[in-house]
Amino acid sequence: MAELILEPTAKAAWQRLVKEAAVRSSRDLDEAKESYLVFLLMRYLQRPDLVRSILALRFLHASLANRRERGEGMQEVGDQCLIYAGLFPEQARRAELR
Repeated sequence: MAELILEPTAKAAWQRLVKEAAVRSSRDLDEAKESYLVFLLMRYLQRPDLVRSILALRFLHASLANRRERGEGMQEVGDQCLIYAGLFPEQARRAELR
């Protein structure tokens, strides 16, 4: 049975999980990458609508936007890709093989 993770805050729990995942996958995360992932996970924890968005359409809208909005939109699409790949790694691998 998996160990129950009890941390005083959501940030501390995500930080612990990110660190453990880095160790298990033999990845070296510097502080900036670790922090980005922790806050990304915290941001999307409050976004259940994420699973209803169509990434291809979001990418298209972002690519057609003005410069500032394009940067923000592309970052959001990239962040969603990170979330999907992290939560559903098998589907990401299958998509790579196609």
